[in-house]
Amino acid sequence: PVSGSEFSVYPNPNNGTFTLQLNTTSTADVMIYDAQGKLVSTQKMQNKNAQITISESGLYMITVVTADGIQSSQRVIVTE
Repeated sequence: PVSGSEFSVYPNPNNGTFTLQLNTTSTADVMIYDAQGKLVSTQKMQNKNAQITISESGLYMITVVTADGIQSSQRVIVTE
């Protein structure tokens, strides 16, 4: 299943530091891809909020897969 409301990212755009907030009670795997589709970061979220830092500006795709198997993706823009 795919959903667009499993998580929120703010602020967006940002300066490289942003908060990812899960809108679900389950844990989730988080993958961050750059504009070329290269996986640049992966982590498991145990809490509802995580502060993420990306050092290079650009367009990124964040994909979250909950423990229930629901996948959701959003774009985030990192500026200098």
